Amino acid sequence: MRYRRIAGTGIDVSEVGFGVWTVSAGWWGDYSDEQAVAMLRQAYDRGVTLFDTADT
Repeated sequence: MRYRRIAGTGIDVSEVGFGVWTVSAGWWGDYSDEQAVAMLRQAYDRGVTLFDTADT
């Protein structure tokens, strides 16, 4: 995984992000809480540190 620094913060985030709407909006299927948590953990285990939780 490659990371980039957010300018002026000293915070590095993964270049690949995880859009949380994937598991919360139902647009890409319905997931149980357990399945949603498993997907988030898998992303994190693969180096994703940018989780987009915007509501739009």
